[in-house]
Amino acid sequence: MDNLSFAKRVGVRLSSDGGVTWNDTLAGFTGAATEGTFASSSGVEIWAFKTPEFNLNTATPNFEFALFCQNPAAGETFWDNAFGNNYQRRFGQN
Repeated sequence: MDNLSFAKRVGVRLSSDGGVTWNDTLAGFTGAATEGTFASSSGVEIWAFKTPEFNLNTATPNFEFALFCQNPAAGETFWDNAFGNNYQRRFGQN
C-alpha cells in the first residue's frame, strides 16, 4: 500500500470461526524498516498488532485475516486480503 497520508489507521480484521464473526484491531506504528529486504526501500513502515485481545476461539486451530489502511482525510479504506482469499494461519505458527 502506498503511504497516502501521515494520519492513517492501519489494522487487521480477523476471524477464528470461518468468517462467521470478525474482529478488528488497530496496529501501532513501530518505525521504518531498517534491515532485510525492505531496508533499501524508502518509506517502508512496520506496524504491529496483538491478537489476544480478541479472546479467540482456540478450539479451531485456524484463523483468517485481512489487513486494512484507512485514510480518514479522504474517507478511503484500502484492503490487503490475498486477492479476495484472506490470509490463512494456524495458531502457534510464526
